[in-house]
Amino acid sequence: MTHDLQVNANRFMGFADIYEKTRPVAPRQAIDIILRYLNRKPACVVDLGCGTGLSTMVWSGIANEIIGIEPSPDMIGIANKKAIGDDSIRFVPGFSDATGLADKTCIARTQCRLLAQRRAYGEFAEIRRFSIHKRNCFCECRGM
Repeated sequence: MTHDLQVNANRFMGFADIYEKTRPVAPRQAIDIILRYLNRKPACVVDLGCGTGLSTMVWSGIANEIIGIEPSPDMIGIANKKAIGDDSIRFVPGFSDATGLADKTCIARTQCRLLAQRRAYGEFAEIRRFSIHKRNCFCECRGM
């Protein structure tokens, strides 16, 4: 499965700058909903398929640790430039079903893309593995 996902990720090579200019930032309302649900600020947030970090960066100053997972080196390159000087944010190569995160490390995750575009079963298994609680908190921003 990872090979198929890499083929899909490779389609974006050379287009990260266009992606960055045309994709919207995650709405602040999504963050507010997650914060109300948790009733506290999360220690760690994971943004799966973070692209250039548009939805990752909105957590700056809110969570202690923010991790963007993205298979495209071009996307990670732009994301890393935006995060310079913010030690709470890091971007790592990976897939939504193979993040490389340690077990039980994070409480919330975000993604701003259609879940149906990916293989959800592997993704949900990975989320359960790295999530601290069985009741994982996540925000799916549809239509972005």
